[in-house]
Amino acid sequence: MESNTLQQQQESITDQNIDHLSNIQIDTAQVQPSKNQIAKDAKKMKKKVAQAVTVIVKAENQTFEKLMSKVPEKYVFVAHFGNGDEEDQNVVYDYAKQFGEISRVTIFPGTSYGHLEFRDTEGVERMFKDLDGPNIKNLKFYGKERYACFFQTSVGFNELKNRATVDFPQSTNAFSNIIPGLYVYDDFISQEEEDEMIKSMDKHYWVKLLNRRVQHYGYEFLYGVNTVNKNNKIGEMPDFCTFLLPRFEKVLKGFGFNENNEVAEIGAEETKELKETFLDRHGLFDQLTVNDYTPGQGIPPHVDTHSPFEEIFVSLSLRSGVSMNFRTPEGQQKDVYLKPRGLVLFSGAARYNYLHSIATRKLDSVEGLLKFRHRRVSLTFRKIKHDPCTCRFPKLCDSQNKQVNIDQNMLAGEGEEAKIDPKNLQELSATDMEKKHVYEVYDKIAPHFSNTRYKPWPKIQKYLDALPTGSLNIDVGCGNGKYLGCNRENVFSIGTDRSINLLGICRDRDKDFQTFYCDSLKLPVRNNAFDSVISIAVVHHFSTKTLRVAALKEMHRVLKIGGKLLVYVWAFEQEVKKFQTQDVFVPWHLQDTYEEGKKDTEDSQQNIVQEPDVEQNTNQNHQEEEKSSHSSSFIETAYKNDEKKATVYHRYYHMFKEGELEELITENFEGQFEIRDRYYDHANWAVVCEKISD
Repeated sequence: MESNTLQQQQESITDQNIDHLSNIQIDTAQVQPSKNQIAKDAKKMKKKVAQAVTVIVKAENQTFEKLMSKVPEKYVFVAHFGNGDEEDQNVVYDYAKQFGEISRVTIFPGTSYGHLEFRDTEGVERMFKDLDGPNIKNLKFYGKERYACFFQTSVGFNELKNRATVDFPQSTNAFSNIIPGLYVYDDFISQEEEDEMIKSMDKHYWVKLLNRRVQHYGYEFLYGVNTVNKNNKIGEMPDFCTFLLPRFEKVLKGFGFNENNEVAEIGAEETKELKETFLDRHGLFDQLTVNDYTPGQGIPPHVDTHSPFEEIFVSLSLRSGVSMNFRTPEGQQKDVYLKPRGLVLFSGAARYNYLHSIATRKLDSVEGLLKFRHRRVSLTFRKIKHDPCTCRFPKLCDSQNKQVNIDQNMLAGEGEEAKIDPKNLQELSATDMEKKHVYEVYDKIAPHFSNTRYKPWPKIQKYLDALPTGSLNIDVGCGNGKYLGCNRENVFSIGTDRSINLLGICRDRDKDFQTFYCDSLKLPVRNNAFDSVISIAVVHHFSTKTLRVAALKEMHRVLKIGGKLLVYVWAFEQEVKKFQTQDVFVPWHLQDTYEEGKKDTEDSQQNIVQEPDVEQNTNQNHQEEEKSSHSSSFIETAYKNDEKKATVYHRYYHMFKEGELEELITENFEGQFEIRDRYYDHANWAVVCEKISD
């Protein structure tokens, strides 16, 4: 009944508004289309508007009448038919701002529609007069023309169903003293200088930590205790920052010391008589840490340790801006956006009494606009301190309050977590992404999923058949156990999985199957226990590189030296379907017959609508997968599809590009794994490794 109502609403809007498309004025000086072409274009535009109505009504779960307005409003729905990325936002914003001041642009990542808020209704009226036809405009995205549809609405941002997906704390563009003691220098370097710095530093050696890369200059940084070895100078500042030194001199000459021996900006009322500058007393910076962050990475709340460094340090962001949260121990906080190529100077309270952090997400909300994160390289320049800290903020001071050392996160430098080794990885756990879009989903769809995964793939069967007689094999993420029966005459296999329902199916398939419930990040088995480990379609479900490496480290730990590891992950490069991004949500249509309590599994087998393996997915599923984003909040876990009599669940996948799996292994397991084989199979990239050392 709801489906019929929706269809009627779509027909109503398109019939009422789109019939006028044949009257669109076309510049005949440039082109003289035929009547057939005009009719064809009008039909195409009418269809596009109908699609836009469907997208918005379905996403907002409201009737068309409740969502759309016939009177002038300052709010506008926009269907851009893209992936909800930075280009979609920028094109829509650049078009709309021509007609009036924009208070907020909301593009929902992973979806094809958004929302505009004008300052007044006059701007909306001017924009609608500019459209190519009722509710539609041809715009250019990535240099190619694409229709966008606009609808006036009385629905504000706070009433949007999907607002939670982008309702991040609103950040303010950084300016000096937005946080006491924080000074901001926009455009400290030019884009050309930025390009040269990145090019040069990428020629230097990067130290690979688990989830990022770092470089250190001047003094050795000691991970774990988050300080420096003041007796071990490891060299001078690198060549790529030589041109910055005169600029730093100019900045530091602008700061002196007040009567309490605290840093104060020269020129401020209380420091007019100061003559000794920070540069005079301490000289230029002599320690540099360079952190290379990928989009989505964050840092925990912390202060840079007081005692190893002097009061002033500066941070320069390259390639991407980022929103940084500043919070006092008492809870006072503010979100500040640090622009790319801008320098930020920390002193006073900002240095000593505000914990700063960066949220783990791929975009920030800044003064009404979403800012999409890119690769960000952060350069932090410090000056080594040779005596204890006597600041007036003892609560977070390691010199005055030894208790603060208990919380190492609060004393880390920017991103300076300890170098992670296998024993540290025992403490890692899944994020909300895995819990919501992997674990919960597989428990829901277990019976249906199992009935579409019943036959071992030949190459995996061949690998298991080739294992020596008496081998002990563990299938990490065994699912319904379809590989536990392979070569069971000669190989003893054990299966683990995070889905209790899939493990139940394993037991039902064969009472002799040996399985147990556990997380692949924390395998409860001893070191060097197995001759073989297989991981089929598991690693791609982890949403961060940190967790993917952690899972592989656990497999390495339990494998004997000389043992083999086989890993399969979904491939980005597929013949049947193409992906716009590597991080996607893949829909699973769980038929109503499988919903808990409706029918027994045995009775419902006749009603199976089988989801093909990855290489056989339909175009419709592909279209749904394109609506993807790297955040559990960007898409509903499940929604009802009445037409198909199914509930659609979304599973998170990281689609591996060619060579990415091998790189993940060689970068993080040098001298520990040797790759023996690599190949493409069933739309998956596969690697066989041999463990050569612990």
